Amino acid sequence: SAGTLEALAQGRELMGMLARTLTAPGFWLTIVSGVGMIVLRYGKNVPGWVWAKVALTVTSMVLALTRVAPALEAARKWARESVEQGHLLPQLHVSVSQVTLYGGVVFTLILLAVPVAVWKPRFRRVDSSS
Repeated sequence: SAGTLEALAQGRELMGMLARTLTAPGFWLTIVSGVGMIVLRYGKNVPGWVWAKVALTVTSMVLALTRVAPALEAARKWARESVEQGHLLPQLHVSVSQVTLYGGVVFTLILLAVPVAVWKPRFRRVDSSS
């Protein structure tokens, strides 16, 4: 029914607002404080695996904010338009496909950070004086 779809749309809007105002800043704070703790713990001798984990985490956050979030916003817009027109618009499918693709990439990057942290691979530094 129209009331159920409207309630669902309002719930999705609330989730989007919470993600923008609480979740994203919280993740950035976690990343920044984590890097600060790394510097305090290791000083200038930070192992390469730590920077690999930081790079994977930051890349996943940037992709989530620059690709996934806009695609979700577009999907919500096209979902509302589809409800108003009474049928699914092709733009909705495109937006949902983008969310799926970029969301999968972000999820994979986050998963890749786990084995890096657990196995702590050694990266050799290239001696620039040679």
